[in-house]
Amino acid sequence: MVSLIQSTLQYTALWEVVMKKLLSVAAIAMFFVGIGVGRMWSVSVSEDIDFTDYFKTWRLIKTKHVDTEVKDMDLYYGSISGMVEALDDPHSTFLDPQTAELFTSSMAGEFSGVGIEVGMKDGSLTVISPISGSPASRAGLLAGDVITAVDGVDVSTLKFIEVIVRIRGEKGTPVKLTVFREGFEEPRDFTIVRDDIKTVSVKWEPVTEGGKTFMVITVTGFHQDTSQLFGQAAAEALLSGVDGLVLDLRNNPGGLLGAAINVSCFWASGVPIVIMEKRGEEPRPFSCDMTAILHDMPTVVLVNKFSASASEITAGALQDHGKARIIGEKTYGKGCGQDVYSYDDGSELHLTTFLWKTPSGRTIHKSGITPDEILEADPEDLAEGEDIQLDRAIRYLSEGR
Repeated sequence: MVSLIQSTLQYTALWEVVMKKLLSVAAIAMFFVGIGVGRMWSVSVSEDIDFTDYFKTWRLIKTKHVDTEVKDMDLYYGSISGMVEALDDPHSTFLDPQTAELFTSSMAGEFSGVGIEVGMKDGSLTVISPISGSPASRAGLLAGDVITAVDGVDVSTLKFIEVIVRIRGEKGTPVKLTVFREGFEEPRDFTIVRDDIKTVSVKWEPVTEGGKTFMVITVTGFHQDTSQLFGQAAAEALLSGVDGLVLDLRNNPGGLLGAAINVSCFWASGVPIVIMEKRGEEPRPFSCDMTAILHDMPTVVLVNKFSASASEITAGALQDHGKARIIGEKTYGKGCGQDVYSYDDGSELHLTTFLWKTPSGRTIHKSGITPDEILEADPEDLAEGEDIQLDRAIRYLSEGR
């Protein structure tokens, strides 16, 4: 890619004339896309597009910009990122090799940082959930906090993934997060020392109420370890003879679709869990054939406004199939999914290619899952151990109403 463009730049004026006169727009598009991935692709491009302007801009930057150290790869990756940003889709993104590696490590459950899940909420970078026991949790960050700056840099000037890279870093190094919270008169600074973050996506414990015992299973994200750990939790619940189960999906930002389907199938096997709608294809239901060992277990699912994506799939499936009562707040409303296209240099394109609906056909995207019983909770009360939503779930299971 770089060598081709460098040779092009040496004969820019001639190149622009030849490109206009000798090549059709479709041929230019095939060349442009092909050099990025090592092969020729046929694509549909508007006849109004003249790719010579792209190379002209490249030449002007390389020859006229005051910074003489502009790197070709930065321009290359930047131009791809610009195409993706033009979609105005916050869920589609291009990751350079370094950022792609960070993303992969976070999904595997180990990375260095402060230990928060973040996402865009109402246009603001919002803390979805501090990871229990993490530096961020110890520093006092709460779900719902809005991060306005990282080390003094306004996050509105950065791409979402750039913010993530700035927050993460080498173990033992500090990062300053400027945070606004409801009740704050102005943003406050939190200086947090990064540490190795090891996430365990499923935790469980028994709770006794009114002479009955219930298992509370908290799923903080749908990761590579989720299906196995949830299986252990479900088996322990059955072996101990609990009277009911609480599935806590609050502040769960989602994760792997397969893990969400697997967890849902503990209650509802052999029936659709989610329906995928993809451009140019027939709707595709997803199910599994595993034994639904929790199919008759009295269950409450807890959700809130930060339950998103894969957690909404599970909540919606159990609600549609009548396997659980949903208590809490209306969920986030991220009902779209991304296919990941990996390139030879380690970079990745995460492109929104499908929407998903609940088994009954309800739209999740921008709509969310509405609980059977709406009950809002104060994040500060939750941080202090006062959990009215969990208390209500236990009371419902204990009294049956």
